[in-house]
Amino acid sequence: MDNPKMRLYVDTNSFWAHGTGVLLALATVFQFIACWGRWNDRFVALTQILLPVASFFLFVLLLSLLGEKALWVTLLPFLGGIAFYGFQVWFVEDRIIMVIGIAYCVLAAVLYTGTVFSLIRTKWLLVLLFAVPFCYRAFYRDVLILQNVDQPAGFAAGMREISLLCVLLAMTLLSLGMRKRVRDRKARGTEPAPAQVPSTAVPAAPVVAVPAPAPAPADPPAASAEAEVPGSGENSGI
Repeated sequence: MDNPKMRLYVDTNSFWAHGTGVLLALATVFQFIACWGRWNDRFVALTQILLPVASFFLFVLLLSLLGEKALWVTLLPFLGGIAFYGFQVWFVEDRIIMVIGIAYCVLAAVLYTGTVFSLIRTKWLLVLLFAVPFCYRAFYRDVLILQNVDQPAGFAAGMREISLLCVLLAMTLLSLGMRKRVRDRKARGTEPAPAQVPSTAVPAAPVVAVPAPAPAPADPPAASAEAEVPGSGENSGI
Protein backbone atom coordinates (compact mmCIF):
# COMPACT_ATOMS: atom_id res chain seq x y z
CA MET A 1 0.00 0.00 0.00
CA ASP A 2 1.38 3.41 -0.97
CA ASN A 3 2.23 5.82 1.84
CA PRO A 4 2.39 9.32 0.32
CA LYS A 5 4.21 12.04 2.20
CA MET A 6 2.02 15.13 2.50
CA ARG A 7 3.03 18.60 3.61
CA LEU A 8 0.94 21.76 3.89
CA TYR A 9 2.27 25.08 2.64
CA VAL A 10 1.03 28.60 2.00
CA ASP A 11 1.93 30.61 -1.08
CA THR A 12 3.67 33.67 0.34
CA ASN A 13 2.56 35.81 -2.62
CA SER A 14 -1.12 34.89 -2.29
CA PHE A 15 -4.02 36.91 -0.95
CA TRP A 16 -4.25 34.55 2.03
CA ALA A 17 -0.69 35.21 3.19
CA HIS A 18 -0.90 38.98 2.67
CA GLY A 19 -4.28 39.15 4.41
CA THR A 20 -2.91 37.20 7.37
CA GLY A 21 0.03 39.56 7.74
CA VAL A 22 -2.11 42.72 7.56
CA LEU A 23 -4.66 41.44 10.07
CA LEU A 24 -2.00 40.35 12.57
CA ALA A 25 -0.35 43.76 12.28
CA LEU A 26 -3.71 45.41 13.02
CA ALA A 27 -4.23 43.04 15.96
CA THR A 28 -0.89 44.15 17.38
CA VAL A 29 -1.82 47.83 17.07
CA PHE A 30 -5.23 47.39 18.72
CA GLN A 31 -3.79 45.33 21.54
CA PHE A 32 -1.11 47.94 22.17
CA ILE A 33 -3.78 50.68 22.30
CA ALA A 34 -5.87 48.58 24.70
CA CYS A 35 -2.93 48.41 27.12
CA TRP A 36 -1.93 52.05 26.71
CA GLY A 37 -0.62 53.48 29.95
CA ARG A 38 -0.34 50.12 31.70
CA TRP A 39 3.23 49.24 30.72
CA ASN A 40 4.43 50.15 34.23
CA ASP A 41 2.70 46.98 35.43
CA ARG A 42 5.32 44.30 34.79
CA PHE A 43 2.84 41.45 34.41
CA VAL A 44 0.71 43.38 31.93
CA ALA A 45 3.77 44.55 30.04
CA LEU A 46 5.07 41.00 29.65
CA THR A 47 1.86 39.05 29.01
CA GLN A 48 -0.37 41.64 27.31
CA ILE A 49 2.11 43.78 25.36
CA LEU A 50 5.47 42.10 24.81
CA LEU A 51 4.17 38.54 24.33
CA PRO A 52 1.52 39.32 21.67
CA VAL A 53 3.72 41.82 19.81
CA ALA A 54 6.63 39.36 19.64
CA SER A 55 4.38 36.42 18.73
CA PHE A 56 2.47 38.21 15.95
CA PHE A 57 5.61 39.76 14.47
CA LEU A 58 7.52 36.47 14.51
CA PHE A 59 4.56 34.61 13.02
CA VAL A 60 4.31 37.02 10.07
CA LEU A 61 8.08 36.96 9.55
CA LEU A 62 8.35 33.16 9.51
CA LEU A 63 5.26 32.86 7.33
CA SER A 64 6.70 35.20 4.72
CA LEU A 65 10.11 33.50 4.73
CA LEU A 66 9.27 29.80 5.15
CA GLY A 67 5.55 29.50 4.49
CA GLU A 68 6.15 27.54 1.28
CA LYS A 69 8.98 25.33 2.55
CA ALA A 70 8.39 24.72 6.27
CA LEU A 71 5.05 25.97 7.56
CA TRP A 72 5.62 24.10 10.80
CA VAL A 73 8.12 26.75 11.97
CA THR A 74 5.14 29.04 12.70
CA LEU A 75 4.16 26.73 15.56
CA LEU A 76 6.31 28.52 18.13
CA PRO A 77 4.81 32.01 17.64
CA PHE A 78 1.37 30.42 17.37
CA LEU A 79 1.82 28.87 20.81
CA GLY A 80 2.95 32.28 22.04
CA GLY A 81 -0.35 33.73 20.87
CA ILE A 82 -2.23 30.91 22.55
CA ALA A 83 -0.41 31.64 25.82
CA PHE A 84 -1.30 35.34 25.46
CA TYR A 85 -5.04 34.63 25.21
CA GLY A 86 -4.73 31.95 27.89
CA PHE A 87 -3.58 34.62 30.34
CA GLN A 88 -6.60 36.74 29.41
CA VAL A 89 -9.04 33.88 29.94
CA TRP A 90 -7.43 32.81 33.21
CA PHE A 91 -8.49 36.01 34.96
CA VAL A 92 -12.10 36.00 33.75
CA GLU A 93 -14.51 36.07 36.70
CA ASP A 94 -17.00 33.64 35.17
CA ARG A 95 -15.56 30.16 35.79
CA ILE A 96 -17.55 28.57 32.98
CA ILE A 97 -16.16 31.06 30.47
CA MET A 98 -12.68 30.46 31.88
CA VAL A 99 -12.95 26.68 31.44
CA ILE A 100 -14.34 27.02 27.92
CA GLY A 101 -11.58 29.47 26.99
CA ILE A 102 -8.78 27.27 28.32
CA ALA A 103 -10.26 24.22 26.58
CA TYR A 104 -10.39 26.19 23.33
CA CYS A 105 -6.73 27.22 23.67
CA VAL A 106 -5.67 23.62 24.25
CA LEU A 107 -7.75 22.40 21.30
CA ALA A 108 -6.29 25.11 19.05
CA ALA A 109 -2.74 24.16 20.03
CA VAL A 110 -3.37 20.45 19.37
CA LEU A 111 -5.11 20.95 16.01
CA TYR A 112 -2.59 23.45 14.69
CA THR A 113 0.34 21.25 15.72
CA GLY A 114 -1.19 18.17 14.13
CA THR A 115 -2.04 20.04 10.93
CA VAL A 116 1.31 21.71 10.24
CA PHE A 117 3.13 18.44 10.96
CA SER A 118 0.74 16.53 8.64
CA LEU A 119 -0.60 14.34 11.43
CA ILE A 120 -4.03 15.72 10.57
CA ARG A 121 -4.39 15.49 6.79
CA THR A 122 -6.98 18.21 6.31
CA LYS A 123 -7.11 21.97 6.84
CA TRP A 124 -10.87 22.23 7.37
CA LEU A 125 -10.72 21.53 11.09
CA LEU A 126 -8.59 24.64 11.48
CA VAL A 127 -10.99 26.62 9.29
CA LEU A 128 -13.90 25.68 11.54
CA LEU A 129 -11.82 26.23 14.69
CA PHE A 130 -11.23 29.89 13.82
CA ALA A 131 -14.19 30.81 11.60
CA VAL A 132 -16.94 29.66 13.99
CA PRO A 133 -15.74 31.75 16.99
CA PHE A 134 -15.20 34.73 14.69
CA CYS A 135 -18.75 34.58 13.34
CA TYR A 136 -20.19 34.04 16.82
CA ARG A 137 -18.38 37.00 18.36
CA ALA A 138 -18.65 39.40 15.43
CA PHE A 139 -22.26 38.79 14.43
CA TYR A 140 -23.92 37.81 17.71
CA ARG A 141 -22.03 38.48 20.94
CA ASP A 142 -20.55 41.85 20.00
CA VAL A 143 -23.85 43.01 18.53
CA LEU A 144 -25.56 42.31 21.84
CA ILE A 145 -22.82 44.20 23.70
CA LEU A 146 -23.20 47.22 21.43
CA GLN A 147 -26.96 47.19 21.91
CA ASN A 148 -26.64 47.12 25.69
CA VAL A 149 -26.82 50.80 26.55
CA ASP A 150 -27.15 50.15 30.28
CA GLN A 151 -23.67 48.56 30.53
CA PRO A 152 -21.66 49.77 27.54
CA ALA A 153 -18.27 48.23 26.90
CA GLY A 154 -15.21 50.28 27.81
CA PHE A 155 -12.68 51.57 25.30
CA ALA A 156 -9.93 49.16 26.34
CA ALA A 157 -12.29 46.18 26.20
CA GLY A 158 -13.41 47.24 22.73
CA MET A 159 -9.82 47.45 21.50
CA ARG A 160 -9.06 43.98 22.89
CA GLU A 161 -12.14 42.57 21.21
CA ILE A 162 -11.20 44.08 17.84
CA SER A 163 -7.68 42.68 18.26
CA LEU A 164 -9.10 39.22 18.95
CA LEU A 165 -11.39 39.42 15.91
CA CYS A 166 -8.41 40.36 13.74
CA VAL A 167 -6.49 37.33 14.99
CA LEU A 168 -9.39 34.93 14.41
CA LEU A 169 -9.96 36.28 10.90
CA ALA A 170 -6.24 36.15 10.14
CA MET A 171 -5.99 32.50 11.16
CA THR A 172 -9.12 31.71 9.16
CA LEU A 173 -7.52 33.19 6.04
CA LEU A 174 -4.29 31.32 6.73
CA SER A 175 -6.16 28.02 7.08
CA LEU A 176 -8.07 28.62 3.85
CA GLY A 177 -4.81 29.38 2.06
CA MET A 178 -3.12 26.12 3.03
CA ARG A 179 -2.31 23.83 0.11
CA LYS A 180 -1.15 20.23 -0.04
CA ARG A 181 2.13 19.04 -1.47
CA VAL A 182 2.19 15.24 -1.87
CA ARG A 183 5.20 13.09 -2.65
CA ASP A 184 5.12 9.31 -2.93
CA ARG A 185 7.96 8.07 -0.75
CA LYS A 186 7.66 4.52 -2.10
CA ALA A 187 7.98 5.64 -5.69
CA ARG A 188 11.16 7.57 -4.88
CA GLY A 189 12.99 4.44 -3.69
CA THR A 190 11.71 2.01 -6.34
CA GLU A 191 12.49 3.80 -9.57
CA PRO A 192 13.12 1.18 -12.29
CA ALA A 193 16.69 0.83 -13.41
CA PRO A 194 17.37 1.67 -17.04
CA ALA A 195 17.08 -1.37 -19.31
CA GLN A 196 20.31 -2.78 -20.61
CA VAL A 197 20.32 -3.00 -24.39
CA PRO A 198 22.20 -6.05 -25.70
CA SER A 199 25.35 -5.17 -27.51
CA THR A 200 25.14 -5.48 -31.32
CA ALA A 201 28.75 -4.67 -32.09
CA VAL A 202 30.38 -6.87 -34.73
CA PRO A 203 33.34 -8.83 -33.33
CA ALA A 204 36.67 -7.65 -34.62
CA ALA A 205 38.24 -9.80 -37.33
CA PRO A 206 41.39 -11.70 -36.33
CA VAL A 207 44.57 -9.95 -37.26
CA VAL A 208 46.76 -12.05 -39.66
CA ALA A 209 50.44 -11.30 -39.68
CA VAL A 210 51.67 -10.72 -43.23
CA PRO A 211 55.41 -11.26 -43.80
CA ALA A 212 57.21 -8.19 -44.98
CA PRO A 213 58.48 -8.45 -48.63
CA ALA A 214 62.17 -9.17 -49.17
CA PRO A 215 64.21 -6.09 -50.05
CA ALA A 216 64.91 -5.66 -53.77
CA PRO A 217 68.53 -6.26 -54.93
CA ALA A 218 70.64 -3.16 -55.32
CA ASP A 219 71.11 -1.83 -58.88
CA PRO A 220 74.60 -2.55 -60.48
CA PRO A 221 76.92 0.45 -60.60
CA ALA A 222 76.54 2.53 -63.71
CA ALA A 223 79.19 2.09 -66.47
CA SER A 224 81.82 4.75 -66.89
CA ALA A 225 80.76 7.51 -69.23
CA GLU A 226 84.04 7.33 -71.16
CA ALA A 227 84.98 3.88 -72.39
CA GLU A 228 88.67 3.20 -72.80
CA VAL A 229 89.53 3.08 -76.61
CA PRO A 230 92.17 0.51 -77.50
CA GLY A 231 95.32 2.01 -78.94
CA SER A 232 94.72 5.49 -77.66
CA GLY A 233 97.64 6.76 -75.62
CA GLU A 234 100.81 8.56 -75.74
CA ASN A 235 102.94 5.44 -76.65
CA SER A 236 100.76 4.17 -79.35
CA GLY A 237 102.62 3.60 -82.65
CA ILE A 238 101.71 5.11 -86.09
